[in-house]
Amino acid sequence: MMDALTCLTTRRSIHQVSDSGPSEDEFRIMLEAASRAPDHGGLRPWRLLVFRGEARRELGEVFAQSALRDDPGTSAAAVGRLRGKPLRAPLIVAVVCRSREHPKVPAWEQLASAVCAAHSISLAAHALGYGAVWRTGGLCAHEYVRKSLGVEDDEQLISWMYIGRPRRRPGPGRARSVEDRVTDWRPAEPDTPSHPRGFGRSGERAGLPEFFRRYRRKQ
Repeated sequence: MMDALTCLTTRRSIHQVSDSGPSEDEFRIMLEAASRAPDHGGLRPWRLLVFRGEARRELGEVFAQSALRDDPGTSAAAVGRLRGKPLRAPLIVAVVCRSREHPKVPAWEQLASAVCAAHSISLAAHALGYGAVWRTGGLCAHEYVRKSLGVEDDEQLISWMYIGRPRRRPGPGRARSVEDRVTDWRPAEPDTPSHPRGFGRSGERAGLPEFFRRYRRKQ
């Protein structure tokens, strides 16, 4: 098994995997990794739906029926593609988040915890020699799909994670610089009365992240 830093710095999305999936013991390791995700308040605001074997075909039928319910005239080719989607990997994990009212843990933080749990699964899969890719799209929000899978009204179906052994050894991937995403923050000069919050004269010149520039506009 690879070391932690190698795992973190070499993970990439793997779209093409073989029919070889993780063993029960290996999948347990992935679940253990998910359980270690940051979780303010210990709320565990997520759950997982696991599809293996024949369950993948049944999931494909749910996908197909969702399209036919929307449009009975959906082409046979399109329906066939939907039926085949879950067969692209031996293991599919659907990630579901249920946020609850909490005085100290807002809904966005609970969603972040669920996403961290899902990412931990993908990291553990990579460490064990498997590939994983997140898939989202309209099927996550489709009412028929949600009801068929038992997703409640107060839950979010975040993504489908496809996991399996890579068909070919993955390359290193494109190195992505983070320099334009990192700022050594500095307070505004004290003689700048028009910016009492200390964000500087302009978000761009101060290197202020877009999230905080949007926050400023709301104030």
